[in-house]
Amino acid sequence: MNQEPIQIKDKRRQPFCIVETQFLMNENLSTCEKMVYIALCSFASARDRECYPSIDSIAQRASCSGRQVRRCLGTLEEGGYIEREFKDGRSTTYSILDLPESSSTPDIQSPRTDSPGTPDTQSGGGRTHSPGYI
Repeated sequence: MNQEPIQIKDKRRQPFCIVETQFLMNENLSTCEKMVYIALCSFASARDRECYPSIDSIAQRASCSGRQVRRCLGTLEEGGYIEREFKDGRSTTYSILDLPESSSTPDIQSPRTDSPGTPDTQSGGGRTHSPGYI
């Protein structure tokens, strides 16, 4: 049974970022930690996955306080999700890392080969599947 992979045609005109579904489903991370990571992903270059936003810029985009951002950045760095390079008198450089293999996440179903919007018959909830991008 040879099934073609799903091809997504993205017609958005505004900038967007992609965040791994495995990261979003990690129950060990708080909503604020996830939002800070997403904010960093939205600032990061697709080429080298680096960025250098201010704490205030991250806080605004993540909808949390500067104090929460600082705490979350420490947690994300300790967890192996990001790396920070501090420079005297200059911006901090943030690098988005590949997800750690030890990430404790629930089992994630393999990508489905049906079309988006197909009801989820396994859960019985009638929900539709999204492609896993935000």
